[in-house]
Amino acid sequence: MPDKPSSLAPPVDETPRPQPRRVRFLVRFVLVPGGVILAAVLALAIIRWWAFPPPTACQLAETIERSGGNTRWRAAMQLAAMLADPPQAALRRDRRLAGQLAAVLRRELTSGGQDATLCVFLCRALGEFQVDASLPVLANAAASRNDPVRRSAVESLAILADRLGGDDVWSSSGVRDAILQASRTSAPALRAAAAFTLGVVGNLEAQQRLESMLADEDVIVRYNAATALARTGNGRAVGVLLEMLAPDQAAALAGAADEAARIRQRETIHANALEAVGQLLNANPAIGIGGFEDALARLRQSRPPTTILARIERLVDEDRLHQAEKPLLAL
Repeated sequence: MPDKPSSLAPPVDETPRPQPRRVRFLVRFVLVPGGVILAAVLALAIIRWWAFPPPTACQLAETIERSGGNTRWRAAMQLAAMLADPPQAALRRDRRLAGQLAAVLRRELTSGGQDATLCVFLCRALGEFQVDASLPVLANAAASRNDPVRRSAVESLAILADRLGGDDVWSSSGVRDAILQASRTSAPALRAAAAFTLGVVGNLEAQQRLESMLADEDVIVRYNAATALARTGNGRAVGVLLEMLAPDQAAALAGAADEAARIRQRETIHANALEAVGQLLNANPAIGIGGFEDALARLRQSRPPTTILARIERLVDEDRLHQAEKPLLAL
């Protein structure tokens, strides 16, 4: 998707995932001590690279269709990463390949013993295409019983909504109902993904559902709903945006692994909040920055990272410039 405004990503589940170009994923590496071991591993990797060139998209699709076990989902993961690579524009327009992967996912969803990990990566791969061939099966996946599969499908529908147009994706058979159902599920991570997708769709019905999600019991769901509504200038997002600007983000950081993760996540929340406030003021100048001044002052006094301080100053400067331009525009 051409890069869209940043949004708070839902918490990462334990299912292995590829790294599409819009979302950052934290991968934990187990470091084995010993320079000799590391050097040997690197040497073997280099030899393997030269001896066995990377498979093509067609070869990976063939592996997904005909192989068994972990080989299939690993091939799907590779193919998803390949499709997400910016230079692969022609591959993303390959309707035949999209149809081939959609057929595999459809079979997995209808079979009793579906491979959930394979389905997750197939959804991810199908979301990277620039064709609509995958919409029906992604709608089916988004309505399935497996939450990681549903979440992957909902996230992929967000990518397709950005690439193909929100109205076209929303009106596709089953998509609307699947996203709305996901927004009401008991799983917070799935609701958060649905909020993000609703924000990308952006039509009136999606915004009405997002307004309801501002009162969600889960903080990440609320944040995703608010940042989505801010992009359209919806003033109902103000209350949750103020919540996002608070220096203490204890509720949002409760699941962080360690202090370093808490610092990173807090900075991400504040950066997203400041960007959303800027988008809100730009889309709806009648709101004005006055309602945010106290929150911005408290955030500034909390000694945030320099990147956050710079964003605060930029937001204030942009508002001053806008206020200075008003008399000129009235002439």
